[in-house]
Formats: sequence, structure tokens, C-alpha cells
Amino acid sequence: MERETGRKKNPPGEKVEHAPGYTPQNGSNPSSASVKAPSTARKINASNPVKNEPQFSEKCSAVPIVAIGASAGRLRAIQSFFQAMPANPGMAFIVIQHFAPARRSGLPEILANFTPLSVSEAKDGMKVKPDSIYVIPPALSMGIHDGKLILSEPVQSPGLRLPINFFFSSLAKENGPDAVCIVLSGTGTDGTDGLKAIKAQSGTVFVQEPKSAQYDGMPLSAIDTGLADFVLLPEKMPGKLIELVKHPTKNPDDTYIVPEGKQKERQQILELIRIRTGHDFSKYKPATIRRRLQHRMGIMQVESISGYLQLLHNNPGEIQALDQDILISVTSFFRDNDAFNALKQHLKTIIDRKLANENLRIWVNACATGEEVYSVLITITECLEELGSHLQVQMFATDIDVKALAFARAGTYSTGIETDVSPERLARFFVKRSNGYQIREEIRKMVAFATHDLIKDPPFSKMDLVCCRNLLIYLDADAQNRLLTLLHYALNPKGLLFLGSS
Repeated sequence: MERETGRKKNPPGEKVEHAPGYTPQNGSNPSSASVKAPSTARKINASNPVKNEPQFSEKCSAVPIVAIGASAGRLRAIQSFFQAMPANPGMAFIVIQHFAPARRSGLPEILANFTPLSVSEAKDGMKVKPDSIYVIPPALSMGIHDGKLILSEPVQSPGLRLPINFFFSSLAKENGPDAVCIVLSGTGTDGTDGLKAIKAQSGTVFVQEPKSAQYDGMPLSAIDTGLADFVLLPEKMPGKLIELVKHPTKNPDDTYIVPEGKQKERQQILELIRIRTGHDFSKYKPATIRRRLQHRMGIMQVESISGYLQLLHNNPGEIQALDQDILISVTSFFRDNDAFNALKQHLKTIIDRKLANENLRIWVNACATGEEVYSVLITITECLEELGSHLQVQMFATDIDVKALAFARAGTYSTGIETDVSPERLARFFVKRSNGYQIREEIRKMVAFATHDLIKDPPFSKMDLVCCRNLLIYLDADAQNRLLTLLHYALNPKGLLFLGSS
């Protein structure tokens, strides 16, 4: 949106089993209640759906599906897992592994020797059935849609293929809060970005205890996200899985319903979070809160919201875990390329009309782990270089999650960003590290990260660009309308408001 002149300003007044996550993001989609920006504003966004954006679908598969990602050292872990699995668990298991494209996988035959479950190599269009194991074929990408496995030729070169991330993300969209993923032994970071998509939909994440893994790279990377619900030995996972599937909060009939008369308990829970953390989620959509509550109730094996409230009183650590669960979402670099291409053209217009002694001021709110912040900074840097401009850049990036802000300040990301960042940008703006890529120091110095609650704290002002792509989707219509007014106030005349594409 572009702010026009002449508007009157109205200032706004180690029990590793439940490791929590990070921050609300991926916002767009202000609400089903058609929230409109001020009539003087002009949108800058794209019509295409945002990749990895939470869909919040209420459709869940009739068959509980568990995605298992594994790489080097996988055989021992997979064998331990399935030897502990009973003959009729009522679940389907999808095994995604790494191997050379030209090499045939012998895993289906090997698995058949130590499990009574049906084992087969996945085929395109194959319907997923309970009490079955499906193994990804070599050299193909695999997703899932309407309960059927979808195989395709990967678009990335062999060195960049991340099949575990791809399937986890697909399962997140397919099964929403019923999605379950497991990260087992392996090198690298594949699965890390995919499990974030699972958690954004209130799904469940299991990770192998790193000391039990032949190669601990993938488990450690998964644990470092802070999103693992359970960190267990492979042989301990089946029992916990069966408990979760049978838990009453996982019943599709009541997944999206708060029992009548229980709204008071939910309000008390939100008040406990506010007192303990300072985070006020009372303006969040009820469906978002219900989903996060039911996920934690399932993890803690509590059958009623009253029982969960009592647990929170007795276990303050669970308040922190629930708080982090509500903050969770997913993001990526250059999310929705069309939107960033449009942003680049409008930024050039703003830069062109700036005087040499002026600054370019940007505010990215609900910035989470920083991918969007650095995407915007990279875009601005490219604009300045292409125009031969030497304007000083002042960027403020804010969030309520201090853990996410610390991650963003460090600016180090897994190798999974190779699917979202071009090789040219990786070479120009990142430094290769042993654990992934780090944003170059000269880019990190352009941004000041700070804790800020957009709902209750005064907004920044005199901004040329305000980005709010990662929050509105979670808020109710009243909060959305109020925040749109605040964001408009924060802008300079002719400033840009960059929203999500929904």
C-alpha cells in the first residue's frame, strides 16, 4: 500500500520431551471478514498463494500419517523404530531417505524382514493405507494430496535436493494439526525447515535422541529449532505415537470446537500466559488458540481443558511451552517472489525521490527469525546498487519473541535456504559456514532488532516502508482494523505498506 498525502494523523494512543518453538509469522490473510485498508492506500502484493503459508485447513486424513526422515546411519534407527511398533498401529508410515539417484533402494526388502507391516516402494497416485510403510524411490521428489502419494522429478540439482523438507511441508498442508514427522539419524539439515511447516499447523515433531544416532547432524539441527515435541530413542517413539493418536483431543469431531461453557477456562489460560510472559493473545483468532491448546493437551495427555488449566497452575514450565507453541509459524527467504519483484520496483521510486542527505527508513514487524528482514535488505541493497544511490538505510525489525530475535541477529540459516535464495545472492550476501549460511556482516549491521508488541506498544513513525506479512492472519477482525490504522500512521506520505498476498 502506498500512503497518500493529506491524511490527518491519529496517533495510537531437560526433559527434552516438550521443547518449545519460536514466533508467529507467515502472516497475511487478514481474516474472512474482508478487512479493507484506508481508501487512500494502494496494495503492493501478489495474487499467488504464499509458499509455506499456513492454510489452516480443517480437512484431516482419515489415516494417521507419520513421515520419517532419515539419511546416513538410518538403517539402525529405522529398524529399532519398527521392531518396537505393534502389528496393527492404525497408522501409515512414509519413509523419506537420501541415496544416490542411480542407486536402487533395498530398504523395502530389508524392512519386510523385521516388521509385520505391509512394506512397498511408493508409486505415483498410490493411496495411503493404515498399517503400511511406503519408501520414497531414488531420484524423485514425493508429496501427498487427498491421501495419495505424488511423485515428481525434482527441479533442484542432486546437491540441492532436500526430499525430507519437501514431504514434511506437503504433509503439513495435507493433514494440518494431525501431521506427524520424525527426524532420525543423518548428516546435514534436511527436515529442519519441513518440521517448521508441521509445527506451524500445530502438528507433532519427534526427533531421535542425538547420542543414539550414528550421525547426529539432522537430529541436532531439528532440536536447535526449539520445536521438537519429543526427543526420544527410536524404540521409545512407537508407544508415544500410539498414545497421541488415541488421545481424545485428536478426535476430528472436536478438533475445532471449544466445549460449551469452557470459554472461561480458555480466558484464564490466556491470562496465565500474559502474567507469566507478558504476551497478550486475547486478540488472536479463537481457532488459532484452540489448535495450539489441543496440541499441548495431546502432548501432555490431558483430556479436558479444565485439567489442562490445573496442569498450568501446577507446572509453570508448561505455560512457557504453550506460549512458544502459540508463537510458532513458518517463513522463508523471498516468500512469494512476485511480491518481492513488485516491492523492488516501488522501492526504486522511493529511492529516486529521496535527497542525498536523507535516510531510507524501514520497519519490519513480527519479524520472527529474520528471513523476511534480510530478504528486504537484500532487495534494498540491489536497488541502491542498480540506481547508483548512496542513501543510508535505517531498518528496525521487531517481534515479541526474544528467542526468535536472537536467532535473527545471528543471521545463520540452514542449507535449506538454497531452495529459496539464488546462487548469485548466496555468493553476494552470505558466508558459507559449517552449519549453513550466515548473512554478511555489512548486511546485518543495517538492521536494529528490538522487542516490540505491535498490539500494545506505540508504533514507529516516519517510515518509508512498513512490512507486516506475518501477523494479521492470526488476529481477529477488530485487532486487524486497529493495526492497519497504526501501520498507516507509521508511514511517511507516499510510504509503502507491504502485506502478505492473502
